Amino acid sequence: MLLLLVSEQIVRSTCSISLVCMSKFSNSSVG
Repeated sequence: MLLLLVSEQIVRSTCSISLVCMSKFSNSSVG
């Protein structure tokens, strides 16, 4: 159970980071 929670946190953090990077890249390319 704890492992599942930890893995979920990792996936969420990586997803958020990737989303931020994608938005930054898209903004820089558009700008």
